[in-house]
Amino acid sequence: LTANANVRVSFDFDADNDCTYSYGFLIEKGDVALKNTQGTNEWQTFTTDLSAGDILYLNHYIGCNRTGTVKVKNFVLTPLHTVTTSIPSGATIELYDNGELIASNFSGSYVVPDGTYTYTVSQFGYTSQQGQVTVAGADTAITVDALVPVESKTITFDVPEGAAVTVNHATAGQMTAQENGTYV
Repeated sequence: LTANANVRVSFDFDADNDCTYSYGFLIEKGDVALKNTQGTNEWQTFTTDLSAGDILYLNHYIGCNRTGTVKVKNFVLTPLHTVTTSIPSGATIELYDNGELIASNFSGSYVVPDGTYTYTVSQFGYTSQQGQVTVAGADTAITVDALVPVESKTITFDVPEGAAVTVNHATAGQMTAQENGTYV
């Protein structure tokens, strides 16, 4: 199967094999093995995302007595679309599908099927921004131009000469003092 567009491939399969030490079914994406299964005589579901040009191989390896079959059913191709993001420098974005975090690809965009997704843009020292994006048959973008700074507080320490103060923030980690001794 060669993908001519970004798609999610899903199907059920049953690899029946006559011996337990040889693989009944091998699913490969290009040269990468995605699933190796021995004959189980049980239906299993397989799902993977393909980019345009990817090749998915379904290979049946015959067992030790040269018998065995592979059955495939419920074969579904679901179109996928790219969600790109434009957010303030230093901020991060997380995209969720029904509360489940979706991993971004290497370029920081997301490849998803049609649907409505929630997102959170956050950055230390700023109020997070939540929103929704709907993907409906085409690529789409999330744009957040600016986040609102949180109110800063002043804390003063009386430190004996020669002593040091270390400030650790719950999410930002260890803070570094400015030249004037303040922490931002």
